Amino acid sequence: MGGTKKNGNGKNGQKKKANVAEDSAEFIIMALLLADQLKFQSILVDREGTVAITLEGQIKKKDQTSAQKMADFLEENGGMTLDEAIEGLRLRLEGR
Repeated sequence: MGGTKKNGNGKNGQKKKANVAEDSAEFIIMALLLADQLKFQSILVDREGTVAITLEGQIKKKDQTSAQKMADFLEENGGMTLDEAIEGLRLRLEGR
């Protein structure tokens, strides 16, 4: 009985928010790669083994149908895992 509950405002709450933001950013990057809005530019590896991947792109307002397709994709695949997104990207790159 008398147990304490955390309300998410402490360190755990901040960590959870950071993870959600990180996951959202990864999903957005994957979606932009799949939509040909981002292109791979380079991979940098420093002496300590830190890896930096550079992507380059421009978000253009081509036409409403392209924007609507992206919005539909994000709506339909909002529950997609990062592994599934990477697999989709791999399959798309193999198809070229």
